[in-house]
Amino acid sequence: MGLMDFLKKKKEDKGPDPLSGLTLDTLKKGYYLDYDMKTWEVMAANTYDWGNRDITYEWQLQCHDDTLFLEMENDDEMFWSISRKVALRKLDQRIITTLKNGGDPPETLPFEGEVFYLEETAGGHFYANGTTQGREMIQWCYEDDSGTRYLTIEQWGETEFELYLGKKVEEYQFSDILPSGQSEI
Repeated sequence: MGLMDFLKKKKEDKGPDPLSGLTLDTLKKGYYLDYDMKTWEVMAANTYDWGNRDITYEWQLQCHDDTLFLEMENDDEMFWSISRKVALRKLDQRIITTLKNGGDPPETLPFEGEVFYLEETAGGHFYANGTTQGREMIQWCYEDDSGTRYLTIEQWGETEFELYLGKKVEEYQFSDILPSGQSEI
């Protein structure tokens, strides 16, 4: 075997390119991507099961000074959004008291000078990083007049609540998806 035959065989043995086919919906823990002029690391890849085959995928992204949550729903087409956790104390505490006591959420929700409208209430199970043991939760989703910004209240157990402020995004706003050396390809 000559040198050219050896090099040709070596090139054939490489297999498929591990970087091809990396898309936003195939993110895994440990991957990196660029969004909003920052590089983000995928810290977790979670799933929400709302029943009736309705699944939401969520990736927790972190950069040097921020954390956000990227979500994808597939309802005849892929719908992408990002959100950030907001301090619950910014919300009128009477709303949380009402929810804790089993009352209905308000139809409109004033928040930081905007009005959000109740669009959806859902109960489901949250699966962190591919675990098989889901955690029950309830979610109330509110949207603004434009339908591009939203506010979400999540209830975990009887008394634990979280608040998220988010907006719709497009897949093209994310780029340079790369796996880390420790991630699984």
